[in-house]
Amino acid sequence: MGNSDSKLHFRKAVIQLTTKTQPVEASEDVFWDQFWTDINLTAQDIFALVPAAEIRAVREESPSNLATLCYKAVERLVLNADSGCVCERERQAVLSCVRLLTRILPYIFEDPDWRGFFWSTVPKVGKSLDGPSGIQSIDSCEFIWEAGVGFAQTPPLNHTHDFNRTELLKLLLTCFSEEMYQSPSDTHTLNPWVSFFCSRENRHALPLFTSLLNVVCAYDPVGYGIPYNHLMFSDQRGVLAELALQTLIVSLEQELVDNSNTSTNLSTNTDTCSADYKKNTTAEGCQATRGENLFVNYLSRIHREELANLPTDVISIQKALQKKSRSNSTHNAVFTETSNPYNTACSEGPYKTTPVQTGTLNASLKDMPRTGLTDESEILKFLQHGTLVGLLPVPHPILIRKYQANEGTALWFRTYMWGIIYLRNVDPPVWYDTDVKLFEIQRI
Repeated sequence: MGNSDSKLHFRKAVIQLTTKTQPVEASEDVFWDQFWTDINLTAQDIFALVPAAEIRAVREESPSNLATLCYKAVERLVLNADSGCVCERERQAVLSCVRLLTRILPYIFEDPDWRGFFWSTVPKVGKSLDGPSGIQSIDSCEFIWEAGVGFAQTPPLNHTHDFNRTELLKLLLTCFSEEMYQSPSDTHTLNPWVSFFCSRENRHALPLFTSLLNVVCAYDPVGYGIPYNHLMFSDQRGVLAELALQTLIVSLEQELVDNSNTSTNLSTNTDTCSADYKKNTTAEGCQATRGENLFVNYLSRIHREELANLPTDVISIQKALQKKSRSNSTHNAVFTETSNPYNTACSEGPYKTTPVQTGTLNASLKDMPRTGLTDESEILKFLQHGTLVGLLPVPHPILIRKYQANEGTALWFRTYMWGIIYLRNVDPPVWYDTDVKLFEIQRI
């Protein structure tokens, strides 16, 4: 089906949905499949063909049809994901469902009556959602997006995969954005989307965390070194890195129920990653509490894993200390105090280094010949081989103040974070013209 035919076909389906006065049963697959089967539309096309006014009209006048549309789109995603998307038709259907949900969800979130819709129990209709056992048993640690933490191999660059990942991350951010439609005065509760995404209930939490982190850290923003290169060619990897960063920040911002425990170690190969994942998903092996944000847990483990590589045997430790001693030898100096009439008075002052300063200079100058006071070369030699250690006042001790989380700063960061995400996602404009309550939008 051509692009123009796809637009016409899809638009007719939207009109049918908005004009139907009676609920359409979920079992009528012929009607629902026209929203994602055999169509080839971009995200921009779907946003243009599904106006905001019509989404709100269906929400108010035919809520059951809107609910069924969301359910059938999710059902199609699950079915095609379980089958592995073996053909282009299935892959295109998945993208259409993802883009349609990205368009609809913000208008569901802006109505408080719909807030718990996606967490309600819906009876299964039609095809079973139980996928093949082979798909369910796949170790997703083998499909981490980029080399780095948890994955040592560098996957080949695939622009199609990167493009599809950006579509999925946009939908994921849209799901996370439910809290944008809660006013700051409302009591903040845990975001159920983020809680599930970062919990043990998500069997892919570890590979997803490492994929997002590695994509962000591996991206080179300089590119080919050409200024304004984004004006000359599209940088799909840059778009993916930005969305991965946004998803990672939103996931880490989620308040924790308990972050006192530790979880699995982050590994550097897929075999260990798989073993850690299996250990993490068993009740006996997982030390993380059920309500803990695993993304925060994994991130806190990274620097600890570096400590595990430090030497532990006596010989290696001695060699490391000797190497460090040699590197610091040029900065060490010995100061000798001599009799000085100012020592007693200076010791009562606020700086204990003053006697060392006077004594060291006097001793050094006395050792020099009388001509040294006027010999420029001797003075330069003295300054070159001298040191300023002990000549300056002792600095005040560094006061370490630990950040204390509080509701005010948490609300500020959450508001700022979602404000940036709102402004950065304008192609297509995911949240434009929706009733955002977390912050005020000034339209020019």
